[in-house]
Amino acid sequence: MCRCHPNGQCEDVTGQCTCNANRWGPKCENACLCKHGKCDQKTGKCTCEPNWWGPQCASACYCSLNSQCDQQSGTCNCQPGWWGRSCNNQCACNNSPCEQFTGRCQCRGRTFGPRCDRYCQCHMGKCNQVDGTCTCDPGYRGKCGQCKELQPCTIVDGRCLACEAGWNGTKCDQICSAGFYGEGCDQICPPCKDGHTCNHINGKCSHCNPGWIGDR
Repeated sequence: MCRCHPNGQCEDVTGQCTCNANRWGPKCENACLCKHGKCDQKTGKCTCEPNWWGPQCASACYCSLNSQCDQQSGTCNCQPGWWGRSCNNQCACNNSPCEQFTGRCQCRGRTFGPRCDRYCQCHMGKCNQVDGTCTCDPGYRGKCGQCKELQPCTIVDGRCLACEAGWNGTKCDQICSAGFYGEGCDQICPPCKDGHTCNHINGKCSHCNPGWIGDR
């Protein structure tokens, strides 16, 4: 006689029970207590349906579509780019992640600031994510400017060997003088509208005089 009856079915050779959906145990003698989920047939542990949590899957999750509910605690685990208790708030961090419960930006790469919308000038060191100050790597000190091709500045006084286009000064921390642009700041700007100076890097005008079109 099958000892699983009436709460399950016996395997023909071994007699092992395969329990009905609402039963568990060696003889399927235990009732499943999962309200919104399924029982493990050996242990009775519940696996909850989506949007339910707790030992018996009796508690409803209140998570948005931008998250996944933790079936043990009911906590909403936000998808990247979202924050808040129910993950209803979108991060405003310019593609950097934010802290799930406060929305505080966790800046990545060479960005800093409350919204990670400012770029660090630390070439041989680490950037403070809050104010952009540099912590230099061993052997370096000072604040380098726009050294050409991100070359390190000198250890003693922060001088650059050469500057990126549009930058000037011994530390490459000054833009070209008005009316000049390019590498070495030796290119003369075209006549832009109302005497406006051109872009200090590429020489393009932001405004043209009447009758003129184009970048220059």
